[in-house]
Amino acid sequence: MPEEDSSSANANDCYTIISLKWAEEDLVRVTASVGFSCLIRPSYLETLPTAALLEDAELDEEGRLDLFHAAECYRAEIRALASVARSEQCRNQMQYKLEAKGFSRSAARRALDRLTELNFINDRRFARAWLNIRTLRSGEGRIRLIGGLVSRGINRDLAVECVDEFLSEIPEEELLLRAREKCLRQGKNRDETIRTLQNRGFLYSNIQKNV
Repeated sequence: MPEEDSSSANANDCYTIISLKWAEEDLVRVTASVGFSCLIRPSYLETLPTAALLEDAELDEEGRLDLFHAAECYRAEIRALASVARSEQCRNQMQYKLEAKGFSRSAARRALDRLTELNFINDRRFARAWLNIRTLRSGEGRIRLIGGLVSRGINRDLAVECVDEFLSEIPEEELLLRAREKCLRQGKNRDETIRTLQNRGFLYSNIQKNV
């Protein structure tokens, strides 16, 4: 049944646009003579001029491929928005998820460019949300927090900036004491507590002052 994923149509078929139905200013359903139907944002087109989107217009191979790519970009956008609706997403992490779902790198990148521009995806906001949740669950030091953000796809410079801003509001010593108390509840002795706190990213000099 021809629908959104009909991009496998034979490249040798005559490809004529038979209908255009605009859903909004930058979203249109294009139906072609070979049975292909898709939703695209004309802003995702790279070689095909928007002015070429006319009923009865014939598309060459380059135009067909551009149309397919624009349709893929829109599907990637919808998939990313579904993830964003559930929780904050970082851009690099979302790029990886989309490619893992079978979207091409270029389609994922174009979709994420748009969502970043519209502020649906914001790495700084993601970092702040992650830091809030992380420190609620367990006390960790600056080094560990920066590493955690970087491992989740946040640029290192931005990770450092976000962690330093976060620790200006919640002192690292408070997080250290929280982690120390957890070690005490677990029955760890001093040496075990020191090792645990070092593994959690606290500086040894600060640990010595508080253990």
